[in-house]
Amino acid sequence: MAFREEREHDPNQPVFAGRARDLVFPAHWHEDVEAFVVLRGSAGFFLDGERFRLKAGDGALIAPRSIHAYEGKDSEIALFIFPPMASVSAGLSENAIPALRSALLCRGSGTDPLTPLARVALTGIEAVETETRQKALILAGTVAILRGLFCADMDQHPKTSPDPALPGAEARILRLLAYLEESYASPVSLETAARVAGLSRYYFSRLFRRMTGVGLVDWLTARRVAEAERLLRSSDLSIRDIAEEAGFSSLRTLDRAFLSLHGISPRTYRQH
Repeated sequence: MAFREEREHDPNQPVFAGRARDLVFPAHWHEDVEAFVVLRGSAGFFLDGERFRLKAGDGALIAPRSIHAYEGKDSEIALFIFPPMASVSAGLSENAIPALRSALLCRGSGTDPLTPLARVALTGIEAVETETRQKALILAGTVAILRGLFCADMDQHPKTSPDPALPGAEARILRLLAYLEESYASPVSLETAARVAGLSRYYFSRLFRRMTGVGLVDWLTARRVAEAERLLRSSDLSIRDIAEEAGFSSLRTLDRAFLSLHGISPRTYRQH
C-alpha cells in the first residue's frame, strides 16, 4: 500500500485494527493516522525518506500524508488506522491535542518483546479477534494510549512529518502517486511519470527514489503484486486473469515478481 490509500470509516467504529504477518507493502500515504507495533521478528520500515529496522516491541506512529512502506518479511505486526481525531476522548477539545508528528518508539528489549507499547496494541487486537462487545470503545482507548505513548517519547525519538501544505517537489510526487493509483495496471513510462509530476526525468528519478525508497519500476511491480494478493484472497478469478487485471504482461511475469517479493508462487499463496 507511494499510492494514496482511501478508506471509508464507520462512524460507530472508526478504528481499523488487525494483525499483519510478513507485511510487504509499497510506499503509500493517506489522510488517516497509522500506528503499528512489531509483535514478532523485525520489520523493515520506510518513512518520509528514511529506512528503519524495528524489532519486537518497537513501533511507529505515522502522521497523515507521511509516505511510508513496509518490508516486514518474517515478522508480525499489530496495525491500527484511524482518522486524526478518533483517539481524542470526549473530555478533550481538539485544541488540547498537540499537533501530530510521525514518530518512532524503540523500546524492545530483545528478551521481552511485550513492552508496554506491545501490551497496549495486543489489547486492541484481541478485542477485534474475540469480537468483544465493547470493541469500539476498547479500540478508541487503545489508539488514545498509543498516541499518548508516542507523544510522551517524542523528545527522545523525534521524527517530524512533512509540512501539511507539502510545498514544491514533494507535492508533485504526491500528485503523481494519486495518478499512479489510477494507472498502475497500465504501462507507465518514466517519461510519463516525470511529465505528470512536472519534473525533469533525471530529477524525478532521484526525488521519487528518495520519497518512496525504490525506483518507479520497482514501485509499480510491488503495487501490482499487492493488487494480485488482494484478488487471490477475495476473488475466484484464474491466476492468469489476475495477472492481467493487476497489470502484469504475462503469468510468468507475475510468478517471477511474486517469488521475488514473497518467496512463494501465487498458486501457493492462494492455497495457504
